[in-house]
Amino acid sequence: MYSLIPFFCYFLFVGSKITSKYLVKKDLSFYFFGMLIAFNFYFLLTKSIENYSSNRIINGPDTNENREAFSFIQKNVKRNEIVIFALPRLLNFYTGRMSVFRNDSIEDLINTGDYVMIFKNWNHHFQIVRYQRLNTNSKFNKIYENSTFILYKILK
Repeated sequence: MYSLIPFFCYFLFVGSKITSKYLVKKDLSFYFFGMLIAFNFYFLLTKSIENYSSNRIINGPDTNENREAFSFIQKNVKRNEIVIFALPRLLNFYTGRMSVFRNDSIEDLINTGDYVMIFKNWNHHFQIVRYQRLNTNSKFNKIYENSTFILYKILK
């Protein structure tokens, strides 16, 4: 996100240059964009203070539970095996293992991958349905579980 800030600044200056052509007084464009920037910084500051004062916990990929799950995958899943996961690029980035997203039938899951990893706390419909199906299917063996994820080995 921070790498995009120079582009935003560039577009801001180009936009102010173009906008100043259409304003009657050239000094108004400076004040107009100054107010926009001040409003954005005020909004950012108030939201940051609100999050900091409420001790808001962000459940990102760097939490202990997620790092533990990614470490388990790195140690126990071979590089040529495929993990079916809702966020395949994230899993590939943190583990170096191949990953795909499939939301199809159980047969497609069995034919595509070697493992299936699901979120326990992600209340999307396909996650809930998949969780219910995998728990009752004998072709899926639960090999890892923590407070965030469940990893199943697909028995072929």
